[in-house]
Order: sequence, then structure tokens, then C-alpha cells
Amino acid sequence: MPLKTAAYPSQQQSSPYRLKNLAGWVGLLVGVLLVAMAWPRFWAGLPLIGHDFTLARVERGYQQDLPVIVKMVEDYKTSLKRRDNPKVASQLARLEYAFAQTRGVPPRLTRALLDDAIAHGNAGLAGQPMQTFNWAELANARAATQGVTESFQKALRLSILAGPHQPALILSRIRLGLQSWPFLTAENKALIKSQVIIAAQLFPARLAEVPRSNLQNRLVIQLLAKEPTLLRSYQAILRS
Repeated sequence: MPLKTAAYPSQQQSSPYRLKNLAGWVGLLVGVLLVAMAWPRFWAGLPLIGHDFTLARVERGYQQDLPVIVKMVEDYKTSLKRRDNPKVASQLARLEYAFAQTRGVPPRLTRALLDDAIAHGNAGLAGQPMQTFNWAELANARAATQGVTESFQKALRLSILAGPHQPALILSRIRLGLQSWPFLTAENKALIKSQVIIAAQLFPARLAEVPRSNLQNRLVIQLLAKEPTLLRSYQAILRS
């Protein structure tokens, strides 16, 4: 009679054990891949930690101390070197534009900062084209460094089209439009007129502070000519 060979536990459990072991390795591999995928974003984001509040104040137009702006510009540049990011590029352009407007910045540095703001603004808008604030800052930077060029007119136009009722930008757009009025395209003149009407509806007293000459003031009155109620209100403010 043939002898029966006893089945050892290792032989009985080898298949389930191997499956469990394989599942463990697969889980580990997936974890490593997820960490590897997240690492570039984490590494690029490290220099930006703690800057959100100050960036929000810069975006609202609050002046910041020069050392604070310098540190933020350096940190955002470091982040961009580690990983391309349109949002970070746009934020850096905003900071560089704010830096250029800070009191005490030498003219040569101001020009360099505006040039950098244009370059980073273009990079940011290539990935996020509907950012009205970025188009507005790009228009301002181009006006300051290049004058009333085709690229300036494009930035001004797209800033208005991307957010025509953005209160924080309406007056600065009007200021740019009045300064460059003789050279604007017919489309941009129509857009500036629409901004003047919106401003006359929302904050006529602040609109009255925008013109920097009698000529510009007469132009605002002309743009409001077909809005008699708004025109009377505006003229009353001027007389007060």
C-alpha cells in the first residue's frame, strides 16, 4: 500500500501567500508612483508657503514694504524654476508690477521689473487666458515701457472683455484709455466708453477724479453725452 505524503503548511499556503505578497508590492509601487508624481508640485510649492495673505493684499492694491516684496519675488522665481506653472507666473508678474510701483525703486530697476512682469504675464496668460487682472497689469506695464502699441491695445481690450464689470479695474482702464485715446482702435474706444458709463453708474465721484486735464474731462463728458441722467450727475459733482 503506497504511503501518503503529508502536506506541509508552507506547501498548502504558498499560492495565497504569494498573492498577498504580490499585492503588497503592487501597493508599495503605487504609493511610490503617487509620491513621485506629487513631488514636483510639493517641491515647487515650498517657497510659496506663507505668502498667500500678502499676495492677496498686493492684488487688492495695498502697498507693501520693499523687503517683503523683494523676498516674495525671489521665492516665486524659485518656484517657477522648479516647476512651470501659469498661475505662479501670473502671480509673479503681479508682484513684479507692484514692486515696480513701490516708492524708492530706482528707474533702471523699475524698467527691468516691468519687462519681467510683461514676460511672466505673457507666460501666465498663455495657460490662463481669461484672467482680467493679469491682462490689466500687462496693459499697464506695456503702456509704461512700450507706449500705445498693438500689444498694449490687445491687453487693454482683453482685460475689459474678460471682466467688464470688475470694480477694481474700471477706473484704471479708463485712465489708460483717456491717456491713449487718439491712438486707440475704434473697438477699444467703444470699450472705454462702456467703462465710463459703468463708472458713472457705480461711482461717479471717483470717476470725476480720473481725468488729468481739461481735455480728458471734456472727453468724459462727450462719452456720457447720450446718457443725460449720468451726465447731469457727473457735471454736478464737477461743480461741487
